[in-house]
Amino acid sequence: MHSTRPTAGPALHIVDVPVRWSDLDADGRVNNVLVLRFAEEARMQWTSVLGTATEVPELMPVVANVGCTFHVPIGYPATLRVSVHCTRIGRSSVDLCFELRDASHPDIHFVTATAVWVWVDKQSGRSAPAPASVRDRCIEALAGREARSEP
Repeated sequence: MHSTRPTAGPALHIVDVPVRWSDLDADGRVNNVLVLRFAEEARMQWTSVLGTATEVPELMPVVANVGCTFHVPIGYPATLRVSVHCTRIGRSSVDLCFELRDASHPDIHFVTATAVWVWVDKQSGRSAPAPASVRDRCIEALAGREARSEP
């Protein structure tokens, strides 16, 4: 299968998430919808560490687009290591990539998820510049990715 997934740069944040028995579907695998919740948890923990809610309380982030590529089914028991990566930064948005791997065996890559996150002014409902903490961290990560990819 050909993958067009974005090249992930250095991780912005990493979180371990346990798979619960109730996360499984009738086929004994983690339900595909829950994968986005694991990515959401990592994303929200990252912004909590950055303090974006207090940095710009007048803004709220919204998911404009989301996608998943499933590489290997996730079973139980397992602990997922979810890493958050920035693949692009715009004025009001960031493109994020999430890698979900087995925490005990990082070579097992379960899922690659992507999300476009846009900051919106709560009062006007219009897009607004992304918080400086998010922009700065993404710019650093993107610069690190470019430096590593040079011959």
